[in-house]
Amino acid sequence: SNIATCTDSDFGKAFYVKGSVSGKKEDGTSFVFEDNCYYNSTSNNSTLVEYYCANPAYPNSEGFNCADNSTTCVNGACV
Repeated sequence: SNIATCTDSDFGKAFYVKGSVSGKKEDGTSFVFEDNCYYNSTSNNSTLVEYYCANPAYPNSEGFNCADNSTTCVNGACV
């Protein structure tokens, strides 16, 4: 039996730091997800896709609109 693991290089929801989430699922397969930017054509701006570890070893993601804080999403971080 494998134990699921998850490590977040930017330690949670850090919108101003590009990070990545990596680890192993319970079936032993590895995963890596990097924070990235998603262009939203409806609102005409880039949304940050922020990955983090939940529950505590499950990779999850959340969208964050950098424009809310007068920043722009560049290469996986709000700048």
